[in-house]
Amino acid sequence: MAKAKLEVGSLDQIRSAQDVGQETVDVPEWGVAVTVRGLTRGEARLLGDDAAEAEVRALQLALVEPAVSEDEAREILASKGFAATERVLRRILDLSGLGESFRS
Repeated sequence: MAKAKLEVGSLDQIRSAQDVGQETVDVPEWGVAVTVRGLTRGEARLLGDDAAEAEVRALQLALVEPAVSEDEAREILASKGFAATERVLRRILDLSGLGESFRS
């Protein structure tokens, strides 16, 4: 068994760790950038099995700036171009550690 390279930490250290990434994504089709973050494990569990609804929920949870409601996320995904929405969703999934496994 390999020996850990980091010191064993406390529960407080785990709780206070900032392990959910956030970044700004350029969306040239919209002429703006948006800020997204990764999902927590608990949020990822809420996405469910229905792919379309999972995308709505992911966008609603992880779009930091501008923040959107579930209905607004649904509207964006229904009315905006695939390339732009795919770029934003892909970044959310990558930051969440879900990547392609989410869609397969």
